[in-house]
Amino acid sequence: MQGWVYRCTRNKLDTYDIQLKQAIDPSNIKIIEETEPHRVVGVVGQNMSTTCTVTSGVPEETLIIKDGDETEMVKGGPGSVKFQLVPDHYDEGRNFTCFALSGDEHVLSYTVQLQLRYKPNITIQAYPNNTTLKGNPIEIRCNDEEGSTNVIGRYRWLHNGKYLNHSLKVLQINVTSRMDNDNFTCTAENEAGKARDTIEINVLYAPVIEKYSVSFSENNQNISVNCNVSGNPNNFTFGEWKHISDVNTVIRHLNGSDEGRLNISSFTGSAKAYENDGVYVCNVSNGIPSTDDKLWQTGTIQVIIKGTLGKLI
Repeated sequence: MQGWVYRCTRNKLDTYDIQLKQAIDPSNIKIIEETEPHRVVGVVGQNMSTTCTVTSGVPEETLIIKDGDETEMVKGGPGSVKFQLVPDHYDEGRNFTCFALSGDEHVLSYTVQLQLRYKPNITIQAYPNNTTLKGNPIEIRCNDEEGSTNVIGRYRWLHNGKYLNHSLKVLQINVTSRMDNDNFTCTAENEAGKARDTIEINVLYAPVIEKYSVSFSENNQNISVNCNVSGNPNNFTFGEWKHISDVNTVIRHLNGSDEGRLNISSFTGSAKAYENDGVYVCNVSNGIPSTDDKLWQTGTIQVIIKGTLGKLI
């Protein structure tokens, strides 16, 4: 019976006692670092611990942790045993089992699998691609080349260096303005570190022509104007100019240079200088249609010859 003492006596000087105890198996085996059932998480290149604990039994147990190949990692007890590891990529999915032995008998075991966190390896991709027309939607994805099992704790997005209020992997953009052009940067971060990548979004838009006025004196022999234009792409084709009156009547058609410059003086001939007064219409295309689907865009320049009654329209 448990707790009973048995005494063996050969003589008064030669006795010894034996106390019988009931054997109790260890119980409640667990891995302290377990994040979810049968799983522990480690970071590549960072030291990690795996601690196995039990409620001790009688007699005191021995604890052994082995890997999936039955390689003994550590031996200890009673109550707990711990081993440390600096994991690398090859340890992904590696199993570790804690065995509790009472005497020589295996009475308990528990297995966990190692899941690793890697420093993100970021590549940004745009869909359908990074060149688009104004008014079209575009999707930018922050892809981690380490694979779908690598957990990213946080995403951050910047547009031309300014943080956006967006923390997801995918950024949806409805390109409403040419101001959506330029650089988008994604930063991804987890326990292992952080990484970033940048993509340039190229928004194509039709030519935008500056409207302005310019004055010349009657005696000026060098009257010329420039068609000041912006657009993307910036390879422009300049068409025929029109000279119109203040009441929108076409006076003449003129040819300018390939760079968008019109030398008005070269067309004056015997005409009076004031006859150059009026509005000059520039006609330009870069192959990108406008929002109203026009391929050629126009802009006006008001030329005022001092001493005449020219005025802005």
